[in-house]
Amino acid sequence: MLRHLTRNLLITITLIIAALTCKGQKQVTDKIYWAALEAYTHYSDTAYYFKSPPYIPPATKRAIYLKQQDYVDSIPKEINGYPIILITSNNFKKLYKEHKGKLIYTVMFPVKVKEGSLEIAITPYRGTLERNHLFLGVSDGITIVFSYSCDQQKFVVSKVIPWGI
Repeated sequence: MLRHLTRNLLITITLIIAALTCKGQKQVTDKIYWAALEAYTHYSDTAYYFKSPPYIPPATKRAIYLKQQDYVDSIPKEINGYPIILITSNNFKKLYKEHKGKLIYTVMFPVKVKEGSLEIAITPYRGTLERNHLFLGVSDGITIVFSYSCDQQKFVVSKVIPWGI
């Protein structure tokens, strides 16, 4: 019985990894990254801007400067009211120049399969560009955990785990 369950778990994990890395289904797999960004924006609303009651959201939401990754084909231009600006090797110097050499450089890491769930970490680095050298400092971030919902027949956010100093 245990051997049968282990075999089924291994097959399930293999299928999940194959589905997430398959080029033919990139649009479908990109959606899990969109869901992670949506969870990140919800967390940003409550954690980064929450100073003292009553909570007053900012009039305009700050843009998220996101490093473009080759494992994600498409990212919406806006999620939850937050403009998403992709940082590429072609535009990062221009973006830093527009922001006087300082920018929150956000990185979304590849999905990890862990204990029957999926995890995506998002880390906002405090970036500084000085004399063509990029310095990134980190103090916090979040990990978004997805579990499979049989009712919805898809992975859904089950928890958001903040970490850092």
